[in-house]
Amino acid sequence: MDFIGSNKYLNHLRKTTMRLLLAIFLPFISFFTIGRPIAGLVCLFLQVTLIGWIPAAIWAVFALGQYKTDKKIEDALLQSSRDHSLN
Repeated sequence: MDFIGSNKYLNHLRKTTMRLLLAIFLPFISFFTIGRPIAGLVCLFLQVTLIGWIPAAIWAVFALGQYKTDKKIEDALLQSSRDHSLN
């Protein structure tokens, strides 16, 4: 792996780690970072209660995983459409 590729990987790893920490400690904020503000408000309502904190954190981590999967699919579709337009 070249230097540029490794730098890109480190940036991706930092962003992913930061979002994961936000999902665990401040779950409602992680929803805002992935563009789901309504879910963020519902999650904040869950967090207000101490019992709701754990389900809110689990939900946020799950949503973060969904977001990553959606991004990978979107990137693959864009790459596929670029490849077809070149042919």
